[in-house]
Amino acid sequence: MHRITLRLEKGEDHKYLLNSLKPETEDSLKKVHVELLSELPGICIEADDSHALRAALNSYMRWLDIAERIGKKFT
Repeated sequence: MHRITLRLEKGEDHKYLLNSLKPETEDSLKKVHVELLSELPGICIEADDSHALRAALNSYMRWLDIAERIGKKFT
């Protein structure tokens, strides 16, 4: 099992960012488990192999980037 945790900076935006990713964590994937960590704040990604971990990490980093850009446009 491979695991990585992305830590977000605590601030006004971290709750918005985590909430924007919540729908992506509700779908169960075969090789990947994702947990949103509101107390850290962050995202924990666990995968069966390094390829699945890399793919999930890339996806979540892109989604975080998009959510952050959208949040900046509307604040």
